[in-house]
Amino acid sequence: MSKKVVLVGATGLVGKQLLPILQANDGVSEVTCLLRRPVNLGIEKARAHVVDFMNLDQSRNLFDGASAVICCIGTTMKVAKTREKFQIVDHYIPKVVARLAKETGIESYSLVSSLGANPLSGSFYLRVKGSIENELKKNGFHRLMIYRPSLLLGHREKKRFGELVMALFFRCFFWAIPKKYHPTDSFVLAKLMAEHALGFENGVHIFESSVIK
Repeated sequence: MSKKVVLVGATGLVGKQLLPILQANDGVSEVTCLLRRPVNLGIEKARAHVVDFMNLDQSRNLFDGASAVICCIGTTMKVAKTREKFQIVDHYIPKVVARLAKETGIESYSLVSSLGANPLSGSFYLRVKGSIENELKKNGFHRLMIYRPSLLLGHREKKRFGELVMALFFRCFFWAIPKKYHPTDSFVLAKLMAEHALGFENGVHIFESSVIK
């Protein structure tokens, strides 16, 4: 039986690559995309819904009948500009989505986190990532998949100078860098998330960057 998937972050690097993969999956009947602004996704199975993430309870009906949630929303401090805005995107939104998913009976939740995520980290970015991981573990999903990629590589509409520099660095010194720090191919990550979302064993599963290949 084909199943409905709720996708948060459909316009981002990983989300954009997830859409055609889910489209090609006969086990997926619909991809409900929660968006902050109107976007033409250009995917037959995708249903775009503009929602107010600060009042997401008003859109809880969009979770009805879904079997899985894939959350790959995220930002950077440069884009967010403040810690508060960063936390809204990378902690608050995934947390509220998880609560509504659990309340509506969704059994599977997938999250894009980060290599080094740790609620006790000295890095604000990694503390937020580690904190949301811990929050999701408390929700009691039958299947919780957490992915911790390294530097994500792939086509972006807006190039990030820092990422271009890091990508060049990795290419030059690939041989000397531990495997877990190697850049993560965003397409490979998207493909793995799609495979796991509707057909993986129960429990909490954490996928480090070294196994996302």
